[in-house]
Amino acid sequence: MSDPSERLDHAAPGRTVARRFEESAGYARVESAATIWHMATATVRYAVKPPFTWRDDAISECALALRRCLAPAMIAMFVLYLANVLVFSNLFNTLGAPDRVPGGLYLGSVREVSTWIAGMIPAGVAGAALTADIGARKIREELDAMQVLAIDHVRLLVVPRVLAMVGACVITGLGCHFVGVVTPVAVSVLHLHIPFSVAVDGVRQQILPLDLFAFMGKLAVLGFFFGVVGCAKGLSCGGGAEGVGRAVNQAVVIMFFGTWLFNSLYNTTLLSLFPDLSVLRG
Repeated sequence: MSDPSERLDHAAPGRTVARRFEESAGYARVESAATIWHMATATVRYAVKPPFTWRDDAISECALALRRCLAPAMIAMFVLYLANVLVFSNLFNTLGAPDRVPGGLYLGSVREVSTWIAGMIPAGVAGAALTADIGARKIREELDAMQVLAIDHVRLLVVPRVLAMVGACVITGLGCHFVGVVTPVAVSVLHLHIPFSVAVDGVRQQILPLDLFAFMGKLAVLGFFFGVVGCAKGLSCGGGAEGVGRAVNQAVVIMFFGTWLFNSLYNTTLLSLFPDLSVLRG
């Protein structure tokens, strides 16, 4: 006699194909992207719709994320930029243009390096903690209890954490950029013996409001992306503690990849629309 499951497969081939597609890795990726998109639209809708009950929670969550991320990010920026300054200062000194070091490294900070550090560290620290927190609430069935009590978990849990990630990324980025400005000036004055006024003037000539606003806007978008991905992965996890661990791992990988991809596309678009930004002035 034939297996009943085989008779069912022959009787309903369309159902078998659909089931296989739902079990495939491609379907899981599409479903994950759809979940993230749905979470993003719901977050925006609740964030702009009164009552704004998320404000106090957002401030406290942002402060917590900054305590975890700001100091490590600034230390990493200092170490990285100190090495870069020592290398490029010797190179530019050999070429006879040591006064170009502070201005050139300012552009490197505002366009690339500060974004990498202010994106990767909050993603790996605050983003992972956010995913684990939401996932733990999910497996403890706290979200089911909130649903029974008619409490909207998106408004209560997701919106404050997403907006907190936006604020944390922007503030962390500004802190990293401050280090990226001060370090080249200090090393140029102390190591290359450039006059302080010349080093400061080299940085001042490269400062454009458009660059700074674009930098903060980029970090705000990345912070929103980190918060949405972390909440979506935490809310969709299952399988106990192991499922939470997998959700955290997936969320951090997506955040890291999104940081590099979005930064590349953003800078390419920005410099294409405003080619004057690519000019080293002075």
